[in-house]
Amino acid sequence: MVFSMSVQNLVNLLIIAIGIGVCGLCILQTTASAHLQTQVRRFFQFFFSLLLLYIANHLARQLMDGLPGSAVRRALYTVTFIEVLTAGLMSHMMSMLVLSVTKPEKGSKQIQLVLHALLGLHALLLIVGCFNGMIYTFDDGNVYHRAPAYLLSNLCPLTMLLINMGLLIRHGKKVPARVRSAFWIYLIAPVAAIVIQSFTYGI
Repeated sequence: MVFSMSVQNLVNLLIIAIGIGVCGLCILQTTASAHLQTQVRRFFQFFFSLLLLYIANHLARQLMDGLPGSAVRRALYTVTFIEVLTAGLMSHMMSMLVLSVTKPEKGSKQIQLVLHALLGLHALLLIVGCFNGMIYTFDDGNVYHRAPAYLLSNLCPLTMLLINMGLLIRHGKKVPARVRSAFWIYLIAPVAAIVIQSFTYGI
């Protein structure tokens, strides 16, 4: 599916504006809520701050895309690397929370090791793939382009989210229905975003 650049920019800016607004509201809500435990409140404050960092780096890349200069080029590689790395960190954080809430009787430590390994693999793929042009690259005009191995950048975050879904399906009865519904929203939304980004170039 192909969009014109003006439509792409409009859609992306709209998504970014919505994302910033939602994150800001979520941070305010978790900060003001008297029903959350201190540890849970800090987790969500950090999680949504991490999400804001992800959005901010994406916005910075979009604003700098196509601007001339070697300094811009270095900045583009930096913010894009942080953006993609942050996606893995968010999936890992959510995974650890889901694991701690669902509390599977067997295999909990093994699942935790798998999640840690996926985060490490995600970082390794980025280090190896991003700076040699395997995942993304910038042309001579500092314009962003996906590389042939672009989908590798989504592999580990998507796998972690699918593991979370499996945990909720198998052990979700331990979680209150309201909390379980919230978890499903937090899992389905990024999976949908990954699918859209993977198969709709530029959005």
